Amino acid sequence: MMAIFLATASNALFMQERARLFDPNGLPSTSVSVTQFPHDKTSPIAPAVSGGGIQQVSLPAAKGPRMHVALYRELGQRGYSEQLRQGDNGLRLAVLAYQFDNAMPLTGEPTNELLKRVLFDPNQGPHGAFADRAELNAKLVIETQKALLGLGFFRGTFSGRLDVWTSNAIKDFERHRGLPVTGRLTDQTLLELIAFSGQPMLPAAG
Repeated sequence: MMAIFLATASNALFMQERARLFDPNGLPSTSVSVTQFPHDKTSPIAPAVSGGGIQQVSLPAAKGPRMHVALYRELGQRGYSEQLRQGDNGLRLAVLAYQFDNAMPLTGEPTNELLKRVLFDPNQGPHGAFADRAELNAKLVIETQKALLGLGFFRGTFSGRLDVWTSNAIKDFERHRGLPVTGRLTDQTLLELIAFSGQPMLPAAG
């Protein structure tokens, strides 16, 4: 009985949180100005925020189903505006980055379950560029190496490091898929690799 009560209470809170994201007519809010809170200043790679206070960030207009609009807004408030600015794939890139930061399976797919988790997540966002964080995650690098091997781009060993063989394989994959050639584990490259291989990836917990 207690489990049923807690589940009911959680769902009620979730619906209250969702309700505040929409106007009285039940239409998604398309506001593109979100409040982004400053990062932990003890982090050596935390971005500087003017005056050390709250930062207003302008984003492209949110589009799509209500759940997508709500997730877009919430991820924008949690520091994923860099991903959200990247055109039509912005929401999926932000979802991917959030999944990585929370050691979730990487799919880049927005879902109601993910929205519920984000709404109740007390964390305020990432520290530093996505590629810098991803390349320090040995398990994710190994999964990337395995995916590239399976697609015929990689010939090295599963080192868990972004070595020259891995970087060259990423460049070859990026050229093949028409992406900017970086040789790095960027959010855009990782999302394309997951989509092309058809397999989600699971990073190690931070």
